[in-house]
Amino acid sequence: MKKSEYRVSFFSLSLVLLGLVCLILIYPSIMQAFYKIPTAYNEGWNAAHALTAMAGENIYSYPGKYLTNNYPPLYFYITGGLGEMFGDVIFPARALSALSLFSVAGLIFVITRSLTRQAKPALFSALLYIALMAAWYPIYIGINDPQLLANAFSCASLASIIILPTSKKTLFLAALLCLISGLIKHNLVNIPFAISLFLFLKHRELFIYWVSICILLIGVSLIVIYLSFGEHFFSGLFSDRLFSIGRMFYRSQIYLAGLAIPLAFYFATLLIPPINRFGLLLNAYFFSSLVTGVLFSGGAGVYYNIVFDVCIALAIISAVRIHQLSGLVFAHSSKGDLFLFLASLSLVLSVLLVLPTRTTASLDLASRLEIKEKASLEDIAFLSGRGAPAICESMSLCYWAGVPVEYDAFNIGQEMLTNKALETEVLGKIKNKYYSVIQVQIVNDKLHVERFPPSFIKILKEHYRVARTNRATAFFVPVNS
Repeated sequence: MKKSEYRVSFFSLSLVLLGLVCLILIYPSIMQAFYKIPTAYNEGWNAAHALTAMAGENIYSYPGKYLTNNYPPLYFYITGGLGEMFGDVIFPARALSALSLFSVAGLIFVITRSLTRQAKPALFSALLYIALMAAWYPIYIGINDPQLLANAFSCASLASIIILPTSKKTLFLAALLCLISGLIKHNLVNIPFAISLFLFLKHRELFIYWVSICILLIGVSLIVIYLSFGEHFFSGLFSDRLFSIGRMFYRSQIYLAGLAIPLAFYFATLLIPPINRFGLLLNAYFFSSLVTGVLFSGGAGVYYNIVFDVCIALAIISAVRIHQLSGLVFAHSSKGDLFLFLASLSLVLSVLLVLPTRTTASLDLASRLEIKEKASLEDIAFLSGRGAPAICESMSLCYWAGVPVEYDAFNIGQEMLTNKALETEVLGKIKNKYYSVIQVQIVNDKLHVERFPPSFIKILKEHYRVARTNRATAFFVPVNS
């Protein structure tokens, strides 16, 4: 054999290493999904609406309960159906979240493979996405939340535009996928916007069809939703949230910090000519995602998921551009492989920096999760013994305890800040010791101010006492009970 046949591909080596990094980083999130431990705030909230959906009731109207719904309906019927099959809503929804993450990664691979005509850059883009998500946004992996499922459908829409011939059939498919994504989570506007701009500038003859089919699909959906849920859907979906410019600047920096290196690489290579006509589509997707991510960061209750589109766009564009640079600068040279190796490792440098800490934390993960689950089961038993009505800040505890979820601490807390009538009503029930138990999370010896206004905390401490504490959780019961 020729000596050259034994040459090691450095880029292939970097892909193997990155794959191992992804496995190490994603391991804790996947493991935790198997344990009955409250994770994200929304898990029990989503489960409560799913139960309502399966009961055939209106998921946007809860008379006598302080429970609101500002999400589209589709996710609750999907997870509710899974709950009917498996006997629990949260665990199959967690599995769906993990599958959605890998589905997005697979679609990123397909998109990049179509753009570069090569498998290695495509695999890098998929692994880069998983690595960034697992390193910086692990709380969204393997939880009962609609974001990743919605991302999977929106990415499928983007993939259909790039892979399939630009035709009316393709646009109908893309519009339908965007609609499904929007019916799962309504903040995914960036890919529809990017497709619209792309068609307006590149395929003007199809732009009117695209707009028409989008209006038709949205119109039909809204009619069906109105007939099913009435005006409650619209009042819930567009409920007020506090917005702060200071919060916008502060939180957007936090949310985008883990993407700093890919962001810097994007702007440093901005003048590289697009690899094909889809450069406009991808750049429009990126800039729209960045702008909406920054703007939406100013809203109360908004979290890391607001920049997931930025992460997806950067994973695709970064892989395409290192592939382009390798071809432009090192065409027909073995140095191109070394460049790809160094460039790929540089783009995941921030991920590699957190790897030692994450690896160490994973060593005794199973035993720590067992301890947490034991404590969680004790919490559930305590709640079950006290019975309804109850307030659970960790609503999944109420759900698992079989206690009806009837108080949404975040949305009601936000509304109490501006609605004095509601504040008086809620505080009146606390004074009258209406609730048998109130579970709250305590961080740095304080309650969550976005969920429990100062007036709520004051009345709670006057009329309730702490009956049980567990880690950063306290259970209040009425005084003299």
